[in-house]
Amino acid sequence: MLKRNATLVDVARLAGVSIATVSRVINGSTNVSPELVERINAALRETNYHPNVIARSLRNDKTFTVGLLVPDITNSFFAELAQAASAVFDRANYTPILCDTQESVEKEKGYYRILLERRVDGLLVVSADTSGKHVEDVAARGIPVVLADRTASPRIDSVRVDNFEGAAHAVSYLISKGYRTIAGIFGPQDTLSGKERRAGYIKALESFNMSVIPDLVKVGPFTIESGFKLAGELLQSPSISGAPARPDAIFAANKQIGIGAFKAIKHYGFKIPGEVALIVFDDFELADYVEPPITVVAHPAAEIGRRAAELLLERIGGSVTSTREVLLKAELVVRGSA
Repeated sequence: MLKRNATLVDVARLAGVSIATVSRVINGSTNVSPELVERINAALRETNYHPNVIARSLRNDKTFTVGLLVPDITNSFFAELAQAASAVFDRANYTPILCDTQESVEKEKGYYRILLERRVDGLLVVSADTSGKHVEDVAARGIPVVLADRTASPRIDSVRVDNFEGAAHAVSYLISKGYRTIAGIFGPQDTLSGKERRAGYIKALESFNMSVIPDLVKVGPFTIESGFKLAGELLQSPSISGAPARPDAIFAANKQIGIGAFKAIKHYGFKIPGEVALIVFDDFELADYVEPPITVVAHPAAEIGRRAAELLLERIGGSVTSTREVLLKAELVVRGSA
């Protein structure tokens, strides 16, 4: 005989609280003490209670689902961000629907349509659309939206890292260590991170009264291949206008570019950091295990995901009215490459 499904009465009796208190916890209310929340969650686990999602949706006019869109789930940064956001949603009894847009604006638009048809309560988006137009169109329909690691409009909440100051701090550190011919390899300039990290690099040089040498500034895709190719051009150049024949340090504007640059420096036989120093914007697991370990600007993926999810739940709950931009500090992690 099938075992009877647990009810709210069972959970309340086990936790020693009222049915109303159990209901508030299940529905994500913040007006319950942490001790009671933990006791009720323990009772929910012990009874294996599963709320009736359909009845709950009808009662609250909510589906208790959210869309979570990322451009590349195989990228460890976006995977970590999505995992942290999902943990926040899980604790609030929301189900995230994960969508991998594969860096495609058309796929992103398609997912918006599907998610809105499913009546999700909100969207957490790491957008592939550099114009921001499509996510703005969605937000204009009254759907709660939070952008993670992106910004599009002063009307949309966002959580991101301070790209400008992170890059400026990294280059300033190189200068303080005595490096004077500092190259920068940057991502596409139609992306926010590409523009801001390049601007931070320039600001640091200018603050030390150092010239920005165009031949030392390279721009390409955020890929390992691009990092290897562009670093190779810098290292092999017979002459660079206004500078010695090669840079004595390279600032790589993301993990993929940095991996490619690291490989190129090794490939062309230069010692790190004795002949060419390297700093990468983005921390990654292997950075601490190669030789030498790579100095990085830590890009806090988990914190971005967590804060963005919390902000979205607040927006869904109606507890905020003004638009908020959360700007997180990027920390310099000094290792052996610079």
